[in-house]
Amino acid sequence: MNQEVNPERHAALIRYLLEHVDERERAAIEDALLAEADFQEDLDMAEEDLAERYVSGNLTAAERVLVEDKFGRSPEWEARIEASRSMNYIAVELAQAAAEAAAARRESSIWMRRPALRIASMALATAVTLIGIWLLFRPDDSQRRSPQLARGPSPPMPSFLLVPSVRKGGAPQQNNVVRLPSSPGWIELRLPLEQNLYPVYHVRLQSLATGATSPLGSVTPSGPELRVPLDGAGLQPGSYMVVLQAPEADGVMREVAGYSFRVEK
Repeated sequence: MNQEVNPERHAALIRYLLEHVDERERAAIEDALLAEADFQEDLDMAEEDLAERYVSGNLTAAERVLVEDKFGRSPEWEARIEASRSMNYIAVELAQAAAEAAAARRESSIWMRRPALRIASMALATAVTLIGIWLLFRPDDSQRRSPQLARGPSPPMPSFLLVPSVRKGGAPQQNNVVRLPSSPGWIELRLPLEQNLYPVYHVRLQSLATGATSPLGSVTPSGPELRVPLDGAGLQPGSYMVVLQAPEADGVMREVAGYSFRVEK
């Protein structure tokens, strides 16, 4: 992941996540998310920052409500929140340990110097132990990017195979139907590739009723198909199109496939 943060881009992505942008800025950010792989990495870093602000109480009441409504049912968001809470807890423990060690060192008596060293050693051991626990249990990158978390047995994610469509007038194919369960959660869209010619594909979802589009991120092929996780809670009954784009050698984004489907509940 790109570790160099562009402050202006980071601030714009935070505004985008908190819906503090106008339509022009929103469209520019979403176009960049489809065209630039680094932009998606920067979005991940902005989401981590937003989770830290949520945990540390640095959001307004309205922003907290928006974040909970927008991300509250996402396992990926829960993983970010747990990681931020762990880091905050470790930071507090380290600060307390450092304060205790400093207070002990200030004692001038020769008889207090040995206890001070013991206190400092215990504080350091506590800090090392806490960091080790966090490193052991924190979610790795695969867990952070996937809507499925390793939390013991869980029901399988509903999976739907979509047949590629020939886009003529935006009419959805009748044989691609996604029936959401009574309690919608994360689902998986399986997109077979007629020709797998690219190492990565940029995916976006378009509502055929309103024309609104939203990026679903960059996906690496899994054999002859793409597996795209999608939060079914945000889908309303109606017709949609999943569009795949891929960068050519000259950097131009090319639309390579489309998969139309109808959502039913």
